[in-house]
Amino acid sequence: MFESINRLAKEMDTLVDIAKSSHDQNLQEEVKSFVEEVKIEVNMAFSDVNEILGEVAYLKDSELNQDKIRELQKHLSDTYSKEKFKTILQICDRLHLLAERYKDKIEPFVKTEFQLGSSSELFWLLDKHEGSFMYTIKYAIREIIDSLDQYKQPKDYDKTRLLARNAQLELQEILENVINISHRFQGHYLEELKIYCNKELTIF
Repeated sequence: MFESINRLAKEMDTLVDIAKSSHDQNLQEEVKSFVEEVKIEVNMAFSDVNEILGEVAYLKDSELNQDKIRELQKHLSDTYSKEKFKTILQICDRLHLLAERYKDKIEPFVKTEFQLGSSSELFWLLDKHEGSFMYTIKYAIREIIDSLDQYKQPKDYDKTRLLARNAQLELQEILENVINISHRFQGHYLEELKIYCNKELTIF
């Protein structure tokens, strides 16, 4: 359902593995900063989607009525409205600038100096693909809106609740993976830096 950001997370993980195995401090510094900034932007892009999915998933039966259903449908539709598209466009612009800024710094290490693979897929995913992000959001939300159209009585909401819970769990798992990639690499980077500093002290 959230395939585009799942691919992004996998490519980030691959890049982190490349940086780790390189033992090159300059490359690791660039990758650390890059991954941290991508993490912030991706979470910003999908935070309101995660929020509305949670609202739908954990709505109590006692709160169910036609007015509430219409309110939920509006909130869901707002996640891919023109205003949301503008926000996604701004986020994708920033991701595009990140890709441009870091590609020249990271790609040469990956392709030539270490010959450990390629990060081109990652930079391609970040390069002005706001349409992909919007499609991902719309696809995830559309089925839930359609399910709400069928609502007539509280028991009809069970399917909607299940759809929303499953979608939220999938999204949260991917977003947590993006966060964990950043945190894991931050820890690794600090360990590598400590080793490097100890070597420098030994020389002197």
